[in-house]
Amino acid sequence: MRMAHAYTIFDLMVFVSLALAIVYLLINLKYKRPDLGLFILPMVIIAGLVALFTASDAHGAADSMSFAMDNLWLYIHIPLIIIGTAFFLTAFATGLMYFIMEKQLKQKKFGKIFERFPSLDTIDKINSASLYIGFASYTAGTLCAAGWVSFRVTHAALFDSNPDLGPSFQLKLLFAVIVWIMFGVILILKIKRGMTPRQ
Repeated sequence: MRMAHAYTIFDLMVFVSLALAIVYLLINLKYKRPDLGLFILPMVIIAGLVALFTASDAHGAADSMSFAMDNLWLYIHIPLIIIGTAFFLTAFATGLMYFIMEKQLKQKKFGKIFERFPSLDTIDKINSASLYIGFASYTAGTLCAAGWVSFRVTHAALFDSNPDLGPSFQLKLLFAVIVWIMFGVILILKIKRGMTPRQ
């Protein structure tokens, strides 16, 4: 199974879980905070379970994307989108961690879990870095997808053929653009208003 052929749910979930684990290890190397694993590990397990339950479809009929996997744009697009998704999920995990910490501080209830968490400032730094890297990677991946579409349409126009993008691809593209806009808005609000991970 190659990264460029990650067009089934099975492939995508396997690579998302792998990317999440790698992102966690990198963060742990930099910040020496294994506590984040409490929030990332469940997401890795969920992605692994989804892959497990969709494994039977992995070698079935290819969807409408399969014909295009020999294109260079998609060899770059798919890893970038998966890396961006992993960083977005990490930003979600740190936002959840921030919310729990802030709630404990306000209630002045400092349990065992509080002692093991990093400071709010460290959580905010990890959250911001995850959002920035995730957004940059996702943007580059989306641009590569746009390059691929442009290539298909141009190729079809030159050789008088149908680009045949299919409804499945159109839904994927729409979803990618919606996610990109959503995280773009979050980043703009974070920069302009100084939003915390909780918000």
